[in-house]
Amino acid sequence: MAITTGLWPRRRRRMNHRAWTGLAFVLPGILYFAVFFVYPVLSALAWSLTKYDLVSPPHYVGLQNFANMLTDRQFVNAVVVTLKYVVGVVPAVFIFGFLLSLLFNEEFPGRAVFRGIFFAPFVVSLVAASFVWLYVYQPTYGLWPQFADLFHLPEIDWLNDGTYAIWGLAIIGIWRVSGYYMLIFLAGLQNVSKDYYEAASIDGAGRFGRFWFITLPLLKPTMLFVLIVGTIGAFQAFAPSLLVTNGGPAGSTTVLQLYLYQTGWQYLRFGYASAIAVFMVLVLTVTTVLYVRLIRVQV
Repeated sequence: MAITTGLWPRRRRRMNHRAWTGLAFVLPGILYFAVFFVYPVLSALAWSLTKYDLVSPPHYVGLQNFANMLTDRQFVNAVVVTLKYVVGVVPAVFIFGFLLSLLFNEEFPGRAVFRGIFFAPFVVSLVAASFVWLYVYQPTYGLWPQFADLFHLPEIDWLNDGTYAIWGLAIIGIWRVSGYYMLIFLAGLQNVSKDYYEAASIDGAGRFGRFWFITLPLLKPTMLFVLIVGTIGAFQAFAPSLLVTNGGPAGSTTVLQLYLYQTGWQYLRFGYASAIAVFMVLVLTVTTVLYVRLIRVQV
């Protein structure tokens, strides 16, 4: 009995040592998450309830900032422009990424090279890519007018026509991230066991049947990930709107992220800018829940 009793303190010390060792390993990650994620979120939530301009101390105004959004025409315009951009980008990158993954999942010569070509735009600096597309869209000496003349296409002024400017930015977004989501879908396709396809073939399922009843259902988690990450990325679009069109013409490309930046750093309305950030988080949270309900994936 004495021997058994003496083992417990020893085991307890060993377990405590392991716990402290594990905590030491994860502590840097916890601190990083707390400092760069938790603290900014809580600070933005607190500032959204204040009137704050960096000059005078924050003044508590309650939900006034959120009420002001309802009558702020620039904010409403930014929401509409952002929704247009999201609608233009997310379905396109989902479809293009999925079709490219189906193509590059097949065996053919040079497959790895073509994968790299389609993925390359994603690793290019977004600032550098924005300036390249600014040159492409230039109405006088850009590549698009020359391309349109060569193939007798409509000469669209992507930079100065408020009707088409936001769709010009959407093209940049589609060009940049389609290859990234191609790789995500490709990873999902290659994670599907070939045993399912072999069993379906034995049962007489054709190519379309295997795709519809095996590939699509097993890709639901991947589809959910692409939709969520793609929507968040499109909702946070900023650099092309700032560098290519600077929100113009007449606010037709002023997305929410750009309006938030202008409100906070140009007009020094940090309380109102924080309220806009909280609004964006709420919208993305609701959208994520809707995606999960729509695709019916257990997460």
